[in-house]
Amino acid sequence: MKKLLIFCGFILSCGYVSAQNYGATYTPISRPTNSNYSQSTTNYYIENQESETEWEEHEITGIYTQAQSLEDIKRSDCIKINDDYYIPARVKNGTYDIEIGDKVDSKFYNIRNTQLYFMFRYTPYLYKFDEGYAEIYNNKGTFYKEK
Repeated sequence: MKKLLIFCGFILSCGYVSAQNYGATYTPISRPTNSNYSQSTTNYYIENQESETEWEEHEITGIYTQAQSLEDIKRSDCIKINDDYYIPARVKNGTYDIEIGDKVDSKFYNIRNTQLYFMFRYTPYLYKFDEGYAEIYNNKGTFYKEK
């Protein structure tokens, strides 16, 4: 059993290195556990998975920014929500610590201290100042909030 856990720890450390090569970021604070852990405690983490923090997952279907000009409004991918216009934003792939800002619509939320907005697939039960992290890939992804 101990050899299997050491082998699993080796595989996890190799996966981390290859993920960095593809632009993913690693933030120890964002990992879904009760405490930060390092490579040396990976085996302990595997043995004690029942102590994990539970996370709510919310699927992000698009990331937007507010339209600034009439030219932006005329774009075919522009959307209108409550008399305001929004266009898709370009965000680098990776993991980001996020704090929810204002709710614009039932599925459309501002990201605090940014000009970005998340469009969720389903109506999430989120409130202003909720914190979590988002895994973004191709301007879509998942927002994780601690339960």
